[in-house]
Amino acid sequence: ALVEKDLYNNQVKEIINSSENISSAVYFGGTDSIIVYYSLGKPEGVNAGYFKMDLKTNKRVLIFDIYSDLGSDEIVNGFDVSPDGNTLLVPEVFSKTTPKILMVEMSTGQVRWVQELSLDVNRELELLCMRYNNDGTEVLYSIYSRGLLGNGPKVSSKLGVIKLETMEDKLLQFKPEDASTGAWVAPFPNWSPDNKHIIYGMICLGLSNYELYIKTNIELETNKKTILKVKKITSKTLESKNLENAVWTNNFMLATYSAQYIKIDSNYNVIEDSSIGDNSLIKYYPFTMSLNKKKTKIVYVVSN
Repeated sequence: ALVEKDLYNNQVKEIINSSENISSAVYFGGTDSIIVYYSLGKPEGVNAGYFKMDLKTNKRVLIFDIYSDLGSDEIVNGFDVSPDGNTLLVPEVFSKTTPKILMVEMSTGQVRWVQELSLDVNRELELLCMRYNNDGTEVLYSIYSRGLLGNGPKVSSKLGVIKLETMEDKLLQFKPEDASTGAWVAPFPNWSPDNKHIIYGMICLGLSNYELYIKTNIELETNKKTILKVKKITSKTLESKNLENAVWTNNFMLATYSAQYIKIDSNYNVIEDSSIGDNSLIKYYPFTMSLNKKKTKIVYVVSN
């Protein structure tokens, strides 16, 4: 099911029930009343694609039809809509092929740009997550293996930023300097509100739990050959948490773990934990959170 949550009063409402096979959703442009979502189809494979939905009227319009042979694994792929609402950024992913980025016009559904990620990677990196920055000039992305889901090869992911004006593709160093040997995966990076930093959950497959990391001053690494250090978010209150994913609001970070969420302040202390007390929150699929422009609400997919 697709659900919306107000981050300040904690009210949760279901938008679309589970029969629709929704995998992910984002808010459209600067609005809180329109979303774009991807459906695997009802039944799966029938009428699959990206839809635009007005939350006030419940009117839905198909923007772009596409179905991946990855099936339910599609839930861990991240599409996005440009800040001006004109462009749909689609991850074209198929089994054992290098992912491609499609730019689709929201008004016509026409593909106007295709970019195959020209990285020195093998075809085991099949999955793709993307996020526009605030002004739509850059795209933060991660490509990674289905080994994350336990049903594919265990290889490290690749994190990068594409400057859309020049199409320059800059890979980022996302592992800590003292990282052990292994397959390090950071599947769902997100920008900070000012777009200067990124935050992401990262795991060494088979060796550790997810932990949160911050990479600061991204523009220094994307514009120069500077390699910036990676900082792990840590405090006593975060110990033993399996922090899979996070988004950065104006006042706190919202992170997910084991289908629950926590709010983290600027000193990395937990200020709210959904596993404590009376919890009526429907369980998260942890990788599907998307913030509205005001950073006061999220939409996400849940398991009922």
